[in-house]
Amino acid sequence: MEKKPSLTSVIARTSLLAATLLSSQLCLAAGDAVEPGAAEQTDIQGKASFALGPDGKGVVRLPSLSNKSPRAVNMPPGTNALMRAAVQGDLARIDEELDAGVDINEQDPNGYTALAHAAGDKKLESMRHLLDRGARVDLAENFGATPLMQSITAGHYEGAALLLERGAKVNARLKRSRTTPLILAAWHGHPRIVELLLAKGADIAHRNQGGSNALMTAIQRRHASVADLLLKRGSPFDLRTVTGRSTLEIAAAVNDGAMTARLLKLGMAVDARNKLGVTAAMRAASENATDGLGVLVAAGADVNARSKNGTSVLMMAASNGADKAIHLLVKHGAEVEARHPELGATALMWAVGGKQMRAVKALLELGADANAQDELGRAPLMVAANLGRADIVKALLNAKANPALQDRQGKTALDWAREKNRKNVIAILQAQASGS
Repeated sequence: MEKKPSLTSVIARTSLLAATLLSSQLCLAAGDAVEPGAAEQTDIQGKASFALGPDGKGVVRLPSLSNKSPRAVNMPPGTNALMRAAVQGDLARIDEELDAGVDINEQDPNGYTALAHAAGDKKLESMRHLLDRGARVDLAENFGATPLMQSITAGHYEGAALLLERGAKVNARLKRSRTTPLILAAWHGHPRIVELLLAKGADIAHRNQGGSNALMTAIQRRHASVADLLLKRGSPFDLRTVTGRSTLEIAAAVNDGAMTARLLKLGMAVDARNKLGVTAAMRAASENATDGLGVLVAAGADVNARSKNGTSVLMMAASNGADKAIHLLVKHGAEVEARHPELGATALMWAVGGKQMRAVKALLELGADANAQDELGRAPLMVAANLGRADIVKALLNAKANPALQDRQGKTALDWAREKNRKNVIAILQAQASGS
């Protein structure tokens, strides 16, 4: 006789499926787009940081070393007097060091030269002076960031202009991510610098290792003025990253309704799918991005679309606690009781399994059946009891969930709570049974 899978094992399968949706299918994990500061690799001296940038790699950030900062005096080990003079704007000391024989292109342990330090700290006169004295304009630090990239990261237009005037490579690339100055400027939202780079021949179509170009990067970061400029200059837009995200998905997921509408007007297909069957509406719903989702729905997006593994838009919203998206989807025809073809679970079960109280509340308000059972006879109350979520248990009981329901193993919600020793849930269910 075939052994029936346990509730715990099926919950694990559901959790794994949800995890897959979040990381692989919806591509929301690191490696797709992570903001600087969200995950950083500090260099060997702990001074500069290599921040994960567009599609997860390649934004170098040099901290401020201005004379208002203690670091202008107390710089990290490995920096020399020339570098300190550069960030302090002390031109006389720069000359003293150089006249004494210091190598103008000497690099600290992180690969930064005096010029790179000055560029990252917006010291224009130091930069000009060092360049006049023979500093190499494109000598990169350990990750491949040039002084031009340091100026761009710092948002220093004048510094970037000076370096370009002196021959800096406009299409230089970081080693790991192939990020260019233009993508970096788009990431940080510097339209004047973007304009400057384009005027100097920046490759508007270049895509980094993750498959993002400058336009996709600007949209991801919600830098509307930069995205507008790039579109006007003819940037390619109907693209996908290596993880399958389209430009339309990016715009919708960051809740940029105006850009979502613009891309649709330019001809992007509203229900286009990646290789896993994910649409822009699915991504927007998962992010609770109702501005982007609303534009997609108004343009005819299928609110009952399913990915290749059978997960619906509503299920994705539910598993991510996207309560506003749930209301919007149901208002426009999403089927509340639609079931997953393999698990037999409704959106409510996805919400409960994901411990998403807001989604549970939204679905119950919209009439979701609190007693719907999946292929193994599991009801939402059993899953909530198993997880020890007293708040969800109470919400389900208030919605007339039946604590006496049994799954195919003959177990009730109370049985599952006892098996996991969920004392708070046990007390609630016992009180319910006694009528107190």
